[in-house]
Amino acid sequence: MLRKAIASFTFLAAIPAILSAQQTLGGITGTVSDATGAAVPNAAVAIKNIDTNLGLKTVTQNNGTYQVLNLPVGNYSVSFAKDGFNTEAHTSIMVQGDRVTTVNGNLQVGTVATSVEVT
Repeated sequence: MLRKAIASFTFLAAIPAILSAQQTLGGITGTVSDATGAAVPNAAVAIKNIDTNLGLKTVTQNNGTYQVLNLPVGNYSVSFAKDGFNTEAHTSIMVQGDRVTTVNGNLQVGTVATSVEVT
């Protein structure tokens, strides 16, 4: 009986440690391509937390990929831009703890002033 009580107590004492180990960070990754499917290197990627209005910027690699990790859980927007292409925006991107969400961009040839929003 005493062993069961000790085992139960030990398990219950470990619950706060288990709960605190839950991840509160996630990430967004993807590839930006043009209308032909070719990679778009050095495209600007802007990621903004819609709830806090905090954002960050990065650029795509030579193969068109980007990766942003360690984002707080929340609702985000992601936009892609490059000179000579229309800007593309994605809204309501949910970042979940310990998960990486994929958001790909497909830039269409256009002018710098044109913008396309995808929801």
